[in-house]
Amino acid sequence: MTFTQPVFPLFLLLVLLGLRLLPPQRKWQLLLPASWLFYAWYSLPLLGLLGLATAVSFVCGVLMEKKEKSRRGWFLLGCISLLGILFVFKYLDFAALGIASLLRLAGAPNDFRGFGLILPMGISFYVFQTLSYLIDVYRREIPAERHFAVYALFVSFVPQLVAGPIERPADLLPQLRCPGKPMTAEGLRLLLRGYAKKVVIADTVAVLVDNAYAQGTAAGGLALTAATALFALQIYCDFSGYTDIARGCGALMGIRLSENFRRPYGAVTVQEFWRRWHISLTRWFRDYVYIPLGGSRRGRACTVRNILIVFLLSGLWHGADVKFLIWGGLHGLYLCLELWLKPRRFPLRRALTLLLVGIAWVFFRAASPVAALAMMKTICTDPAPLGLFSGLGISAPQALMVLGILPLLQVVEKLPPLSEKHRLRYLVLILLIFFCRMQLLTQGGSDAFIYFQF
Repeated sequence: MTFTQPVFPLFLLLVLLGLRLLPPQRKWQLLLPASWLFYAWYSLPLLGLLGLATAVSFVCGVLMEKKEKSRRGWFLLGCISLLGILFVFKYLDFAALGIASLLRLAGAPNDFRGFGLILPMGISFYVFQTLSYLIDVYRREIPAERHFAVYALFVSFVPQLVAGPIERPADLLPQLRCPGKPMTAEGLRLLLRGYAKKVVIADTVAVLVDNAYAQGTAAGGLALTAATALFALQIYCDFSGYTDIARGCGALMGIRLSENFRRPYGAVTVQEFWRRWHISLTRWFRDYVYIPLGGSRRGRACTVRNILIVFLLSGLWHGADVKFLIWGGLHGLYLCLELWLKPRRFPLRRALTLLLVGIAWVFFRAASPVAALAMMKTICTDPAPLGLFSGLGISAPQALMVLGILPLLQVVEKLPPLSEKHRLRYLVLILLIFFCRMQLLTQGGSDAFIYFQF
């Protein structure tokens, strides 16, 4: 089940009605089976993998607290088990295919084509969330959770299960034990903002981005430039839209989820961009990787090393592909250059940041690093505007519609609280979402969230 499937509003409504019948201390009795049903709708067998990660991390957390002498051993067992699950299902094929390629280059006969394992939806998110729990318990920052059902809900809480935000146990566990009062007005505002970003903006421009990137260099330099700019808009509205919907669902259930985006394209440096983009993942790498490695406390050389390690791991987290390593490595390189140059403020600083982020998005979106390099060459050497419309597969009316997307995004981002005064604005936005959703269905477009693949 996903947020954009027609069954989800009914599912959410039934859950909210059921929660009204339960006292706060017992709401987990409905939220846990609802969360498992939500995930099982996607794949019942893979629910068992989620259960395995939950059970392993729960047992190791309890035993870390009970068995002081073997505390480190239980911690390592839990971390290795969780990372092993992630490696097998996400990176085993990547590693095996890499070895097979090296063998073929060395002249050894090899026709290995991978194991063909299914990538479980949201595995990177729930593995990182369980790892943060084990690390915090090991550091004695939080006590081990002794209520298995509450802990299982922490791992699988329905709004943020498959694409975050990655919540800290100290923030989420107390809320799951005893949710607060529903924040109805805030929840509805976030839901509407999220669906507008996803359905009206992200899914609209996705068609144009797909058209241009499917043609590759044949689309022409200007079309690829426009498609890359539109992809930057698409991935932001797609992912931040998911987060808004997740936070809205949580607010309706009386649970406050953390902010994951803060208008990242308004950043004036790449460092600031990462303070605003996928905030929960940035904090995770900062607290559990960058700072333990020494952060910026051991001189500039170690700082550069630590930054590159963090961003290469971040790229690898996004996908088992060389193109994601390049994407992460580019951002790491940008940050190292900023550290070295310490650029002062100048009028085009924001434009330069957008340009650097956009270059990295080409590698993220292209089919392969080779394709990305070819597209970058075309963008730089073929600026002719003649193929813009054909490259994007866009008509003149569609072009006018795209021009209205940025002002619409500004309206959606600043959507005021739900009240009698603003009900007309909400009604217009609901009708626009419904119209765009019907257009997507009739045209056979995809409404899958981009980050579900991670």
